[in-house]
Amino acid sequence: MEIIVSFLLVLITVSRLGIAKDIVIIILSQPNEHHLKVAENLKKELNEQAESLQQEKPVVYFSHKDFPHVGHWTILPLIPQLYALHKDNTSWFFFAEDRTKVNLANLRKALSKYDSNKPLWLGHSLHDMEATIIHHFAFYDNPNQFKFPNPASGIAVSANLLKRLADRLAQQNTPQSDFGIDNAHEFALFVWDKGLGEVLTNEPTFCITQYKDCATYAQPFQQCGELVETESIYFAVKTCAKFHKERVPVVQKTWAKHVATIEFFSDTTDNSIPTINLGIPNTEQGHCAKTLAIFHHIRKKITPQIKWIVLADDDTILGYGIPFTSVKRMASLV
Repeated sequence: MEIIVSFLLVLITVSRLGIAKDIVIIILSQPNEHHLKVAENLKKELNEQAESLQQEKPVVYFSHKDFPHVGHWTILPLIPQLYALHKDNTSWFFFAEDRTKVNLANLRKALSKYDSNKPLWLGHSLHDMEATIIHHFAFYDNPNQFKFPNPASGIAVSANLLKRLADRLAQQNTPQSDFGIDNAHEFALFVWDKGLGEVLTNEPTFCITQYKDCATYAQPFQQCGELVETESIYFAVKTCAKFHKERVPVVQKTWAKHVATIEFFSDTTDNSIPTINLGIPNTEQGHCAKTLAIFHHIRKKITPQIKWIVLADDDTILGYGIPFTSVKRMASLV
């Protein structure tokens, strides 16, 4: 009920103001204090740029606030509402993360090269170098054939394409799943529609890092608080007998070397690692019983020094680059 009321208020406000903009900007925002502040700074910068260009302030939405939906960050749940609000009064919809930097003049210049009456979408094109689990091993025979955008560089969707996507969503009999892993890849799959839809257009001014003519670029992640001590993090790694020699050594030789407390939980006891056998057999799907057993085990032996618990799989790689940096990044996250 609250979601419907919030949407109706936005719809009434837009209708009363008669807002007609060439670009509607949607920040894929988060409600926590740090990310909300970053999003608000982005909106402020956009308004200041518009003022300096002697233009009207752009329409800017915060996804978590203006379109409250558990899956708002995946973009798809926003499509029907955006279409209802702006089907006749805008040319482009631009989706940004809170850490996306936008040069408004360059963005308008970049979009002016394209016809918004055609089904187009633009972004900084990425592709997998090899089949990956987070993309469900899609296109495993040729991973680099499928292009998807870097969301931190921004994604522009023409009004024509947004209408088509809204129509498709309206015709679907089953609700969209609230489960998402990589919003950009999953959005690209939906737009592509098994080859019946549209392929991403790479826009060179949607940048990864900053340079002179960028319309957008991604800022590095900012530390959102004080680092916690490495000793205050307990790492629990789930494994099973068949991966004791294949996966566990990789973890031990990389990021595990830089943690203070780590234990491996398996379906068998292996003193060479060592592993802890909680009596839960391995299963191909669903590991809730093992997870709960691990939490019960940790609860009994946890010390006041431990403030955070990280539950990982034996094929989990933390961060990128130097493993020590990965653990430090984990400390910054918690």
